[in-house]
Amino acid sequence: TTYTCGLWTLFHMATLAASEHASRPTRGPDFMAAPLRNFTSPADALLRIRGFVQNFFGCEACALHFLQVYDGCNFGRCDLAPQDGPGAILWLWRVHNN
Repeated sequence: TTYTCGLWTLFHMATLAASEHASRPTRGPDFMAAPLRNFTSPADALLRIRGFVQNFFGCEACALHFLQVYDGCNFGRCDLAPQDGPGAILWLWRVHNN
């Protein structure tokens, strides 16, 4: 695999992790409660991916395309609720496979 493929894998894993966290019920005080409070929402995960692509993605044409799709709310991104994990996962999949 290439560096770019590895980044897409990381992006997909980030949306999956945010989705899994968003779908968990609120946890009581236990040893995991503190780290989970600071976990990002699926919408925040997409925003952070956007920032990474804008500043660090090696393929300039690919980055420009991603930013146009993200900022243009293509594939219904702007209609997603902040905690819509499955929606964020599918949105990134659609963008990656477009």
